[in-house]
Amino acid sequence: MPICARRFTRATSAAVAAACLLIATVPIEAQFNPKRKLILAAVCGGGAWGGFKLGDRLADLAIARQKLVGPQADKMRLSFRVGVAAAACGASAWLAGTVYDGLSKRDQQARKREMDTALEDAEPGTRQYVLPDSRLAGRLETLPAERDGDRECRVQLDTLGNSGEPASTRWCRKNPQDNYEVDLGV
Repeated sequence: MPICARRFTRATSAAVAAACLLIATVPIEAQFNPKRKLILAAVCGGGAWGGFKLGDRLADLAIARQKLVGPQADKMRLSFRVGVAAAACGASAWLAGTVYDGLSKRDQQARKREMDTALEDAEPGTRQYVLPDSRLAGRLETLPAERDGDRECRVQLDTLGNSGEPASTRWCRKNPQDNYEVDLGV
């Protein structure tokens, strides 16, 4: 029997429902990657379980503050449990995965080549690219170089596909003949 169709105690129902909801709503591109689906389901389930427990504690406070008893208190407790569990599931899944996580090795190498080429270009500007495996289109914007002490630094904004998740990377080098390296802020 599939896990989404089993009967659970009330204590685990919210976490399982949130995990099943996440699995059902994972975008088509990610559905062909079973490892990614399992990771997202586990992260969502863990977040939902923590959210369920936090919702229970918040419900206790709200019930005490409003002096609710009986069915009203039960309804308040259930709404807090489910609401916080769903929010925690979504937040956990959002933190665990972005569009950049699912790229193949070949796509990652192609993206790195585009970034290196844009960095070496003396003029700031915007480059368009398409990754070979996933066929995702990207836009790479390289900002003008700035001096940071004895280093020359450039910022790149990379937006992959329609993700709306621009990745910002700061690159620095000490000498013009050196290659740019990622600035870790150390």
